[in-house]
Amino acid sequence: MKKKNIYKIFLSLFFCSIIYICLIIVDIILPRLPQFQKSYFEAHSSKKKLKTNINYFWPTMYFAISKNRDFSIKNNIILPGSLLNTERNLCDEGDGKVTFKSDRFGFRNQDDYWNDISKIDIILLGDSYAQGVCVESDYSISGILNKKKNFKTLNLGISGNSTSNYIFLTKLFTQTIKPKYLIVLLYANDNNIYDIYSPYYILSKNLKKKDYFIINKNKISPSEKLIKFENSLVKTDKIK
Repeated sequence: MKKKNIYKIFLSLFFCSIIYICLIIVDIILPRLPQFQKSYFEAHSSKKKLKTNINYFWPTMYFAISKNRDFSIKNNIILPGSLLNTERNLCDEGDGKVTFKSDRFGFRNQDDYWNDISKIDIILLGDSYAQGVCVESDYSISGILNKKKNFKTLNLGISGNSTSNYIFLTKLFTQTIKPKYLIVLLYANDNNIYDIYSPYYILSKNLKKKDYFIINKNKISPSEKLIKFENSLVKTDKIK
């Protein structure tokens, strides 16, 4: 009986190895066939350009750098999302860039959503999964909820975000907007013990909403302090 089981295991491993080797061979041969060569090399050349031309700005990673973290805490303010009202590149996996224009607070939404927060049904918090990195806006979670389910969804997801960001954004926006639903997407690496040192967590303790936005009836707009803070980052570090 034991010999039979060992034989089955050996046979399974043998077939898995054969399949794996075949996939490697296909991966080597396929790009060299004439009908695939053009698209293959175009994809790889666009990736090389991507390294130097794409304007990524990940706030969580930027403010993890000591000098940026200290500057933010000293001024008692931080960017809630990415850069405000800026054309953003999310990624390029070889078949074209995925881009979007950030809204007035640096998130991936139609900017006019902030003009009447009483109509917001859902606030979505999360990292790259919530933001919809590498998919067009219509196929992001918020895009599907907006178009197919008729829920007006405010997407506050940013690539690299973690629990410290969720605490900060909940205190900053959710308690003011008061949506019908709050959806938080949690991934395993979002629960980081180092979050207690994050400027988002530190600033969330004594958060002053007036430093970040002004409200006129149901319309929310960035405060002068937030705009000046962003401008100082752009001017100092030439981020874009």
